[in-house]
Amino acid sequence: MSAPTTAPVPRSGPPTVRRTRVVVVVVVGGGQAGLSTSWFLVRDGVDHVVLEAGTAGHEWADTRWDAFTLVTPNWHCRLPGYAYAGPDPDGFMTRDQVVEWLAGYAPTFGPPLREHTRVTSLTESGDGGFVVEAVGPDGPETWHAEAVVVCTGGYHLPIVPPWAPALSPAITQLHSADYRSPDQLPDGEVLVVGSGQSGAQIAEDLHLAGRRVHLALGDAPRVARFHRGRDCMTWLAEMGLYDTGVAQYPGGATAREKTNHYVTGRDGGRDIDLRQFAREGMDLYGLLEGVAPGGTELAFRPTMRAALDAADDVYRSICRDIDRWIDAHGVDAPPAPAYEPVWDPETDPTSLDLTAAGVTSIVWAIGYRPDYRWVRAGVFDGSGRPTHTRGVTSVPGLYFLGLPWLHTWGSGRFLGIAADAEHVTGHLTGRTGPALTESAAALARRAAGVQLLVLPDATLGGYLSDLRRPDPTSLPPGLCEDSSEIERVRALAGDMVLALGYTEETVVDGEHRLFNTAVCLDGSGVLGRHRKVHRPAGESLVYDAGDSFSAFDTPLGRLGMLIDYDKTFPEAARTLAMDGATVLACLSAWPASVTDRASRLPQDRQSRLFDLYDCARAAENQVVWVSSNQTGVMGGLRFLGQAKVVGPGGDVLARTSSKGGLAVAELDPGVEVVRARRVLHHLAERTPEAYVALRAADADVPGA
Repeated sequence: MSAPTTAPVPRSGPPTVRRTRVVVVVVVGGGQAGLSTSWFLVRDGVDHVVLEAGTAGHEWADTRWDAFTLVTPNWHCRLPGYAYAGPDPDGFMTRDQVVEWLAGYAPTFGPPLREHTRVTSLTESGDGGFVVEAVGPDGPETWHAEAVVVCTGGYHLPIVPPWAPALSPAITQLHSADYRSPDQLPDGEVLVVGSGQSGAQIAEDLHLAGRRVHLALGDAPRVARFHRGRDCMTWLAEMGLYDTGVAQYPGGATAREKTNHYVTGRDGGRDIDLRQFAREGMDLYGLLEGVAPGGTELAFRPTMRAALDAADDVYRSICRDIDRWIDAHGVDAPPAPAYEPVWDPETDPTSLDLTAAGVTSIVWAIGYRPDYRWVRAGVFDGSGRPTHTRGVTSVPGLYFLGLPWLHTWGSGRFLGIAADAEHVTGHLTGRTGPALTESAAALARRAAGVQLLVLPDATLGGYLSDLRRPDPTSLPPGLCEDSSEIERVRALAGDMVLALGYTEETVVDGEHRLFNTAVCLDGSGVLGRHRKVHRPAGESLVYDAGDSFSAFDTPLGRLGMLIDYDKTFPEAARTLAMDGATVLACLSAWPASVTDRASRLPQDRQSRLFDLYDCARAAENQVVWVSSNQTGVMGGLRFLGQAKVVGPGGDVLARTSSKGGLAVAELDPGVEVVRARRVLHHLAERTPEAYVALRAADADVPGA
């Protein structure tokens, strides 16, 4: 981050200093979405800041009532690098427990978080990027950024009917965001308007406290808490519903308008059955339409019976879906009785006299409106909601995260935020120029004075998240060979020779192709390229294969490149050595075993093979071998790390662990190769005429 500069801003009274800073990414909002975004940016070395108007995660403490509990099981609470580890994974944390759990997240990775800093405007700058204006503890701030991720959620302005001011001033009104407990309200009966998750649970809270409750129903569905011996949300997670993209749901993006199912986690979790509440004295109504002159007579639509029936239909439908899944997968689960209504309304009331009924307060639980007036960019629909595809907007560099149904049903919950954050940050680091190269820039700064820097395969844009079944909708972004991103890397390299990997998008013989490609360059331009020839199973579904291995000249001598699986085949390295390369750079995105993973990476089978191939290829060809690899986790893959420099005798001169870093060795490759070949010269002493099978171009591969 650059040092701050200051400029006086004229105003009456003492002068105010506006601080101006430059950063690659600004993250607006320090809740679970903003912190999850920061986790990936910290991991990838991207220079950024998180601006939070209050304190990190404050919404959980500020807008939940005292008896609030999660409605999803605790095991759903998973953020990048941080998951619930308490004693009750199938239980439901209270408000205060959620606040405590979330407070433990930021210290695990140290985000660049600035609290009590409210963003007041976001505008596109004329030369690309964005200008973010904010007010912090020390006064106004201006941030210049290449990209912005808006993580302020979708619940901004509490909704109350426009005619609410016409109600009698004797009636206390508050929104669900401000409700804390029954004792907060004046004595008397209470009308709760709205039967979504908040409305139904607040009505239950008041009902259990002995207050007489009137509940105006909307069209919210409901779900069983438990079915066939397990929590319904655990069944639904196993069925994949929380991972299904919005485009795959009936009605597509209209799923974003659906109300969440009402249920409760209180007292260990149970159904919310409004019919049972009615049996116990709660008064139910249909949709609230308005208030008559005088401010005490309310009118309702006769929709209460239909709302109850529709909610029960959804309840039964979900149970049937679970039953079918259990049957299809042969799961041993106990039977469950079918739900039968415990109460049917005799009438569908259409009016309520608040004074006559003794109603002294109303709790509005009819939702929120988004408020993005501070975002001055053309990415919103007619209702003020951002238009996007999984958080990616039509304005390059502008993203949204943490919205309900951003991509899946789980997107607005702890369970789904990690996948969405990884997608957004992956797109960001793959598409925006400086953000794209920031990881490379951070390493280049650390490697100042180094003549050759070899970064991993998939440095730009990331790697596949699943090698067995790659998702065609979330592939790494393709870059053309003369893209601005490659040009930025070239400018970054200067006198250093730098190699890195990316997904190359090109047209071959009129057909669109993707290649897993490595490029080697310095400040003067591109020195050489290599398209990966050997592809493991999943890659072959995505990438076309390269067709050759060729060395090329660099200021450091002749160099050749391979990409991870290429080094499994001795012929690949031997071809480059025979072409005069004295340094072989192998760029990898090499994961731990996906079928037989060890509990610790050093004991993983792939870890041993990775090291073995590095040392063997260096020794058998008597070359300097420079091996890079990805670290951390991407999708379902956990990468090994273990970068190293191997001398021409097969001895490891420098290496890193699985946690990453730089393996730095000081040597003269030409001198070392000559010394290694002085007595035994493997390349010169080959006996090609003895290698009969290799000389037969069309020979079958044994065991193929």
